[in-house]
Amino acid sequence: MMSEALVLILTLLTAKQIDLQPTEAVVVFVEGQAGRISTAHKDYDYFLRLAYRSLERQHPVAVSLTAQGQITEMARADSDFPTLLVETDSERMKVIFQGHNGTYYLRKDHPHFKRLSEILRQSIQEKCRVWFVAQLPTLSLMDVIKAK
Repeated sequence: MMSEALVLILTLLTAKQIDLQPTEAVVVFVEGQAGRISTAHKDYDYFLRLAYRSLERQHPVAVSLTAQGQITEMARADSDFPTLLVETDSERMKVIFQGHNGTYYLRKDHPHFKRLSEILRQSIQEKCRVWFVAQLPTLSLMDVIKAK
């Protein structure tokens, strides 16, 4: 069970192509990855809607891919301007966004902590918008990318 939990890191990707097949949909992403959603998946329709929205708007969607290329989770990405990144405690950094209520957190044990904190710092300095996805209800940031 533990190895499944590690797979559930959501990554922001933008759909480039969607191929509907009899038993699955294959989503090819601009970043080079591809993922499959089985038509038997309980959230197939919702995931497909998110993928098509990403394709049409060329905005990222949050995706969790297994090593075998199965899409196990998809979620909407949010976009905002980060305004504050500050040390909270030994485990987390506090992140405040301009247009979002609540305090978000970037965990220091996140496998991509260095990259994500650097993107947030740069974006605050340059007053740039970012795309992000957070795990609810803790508001822990899973991925952050600069908006284009």
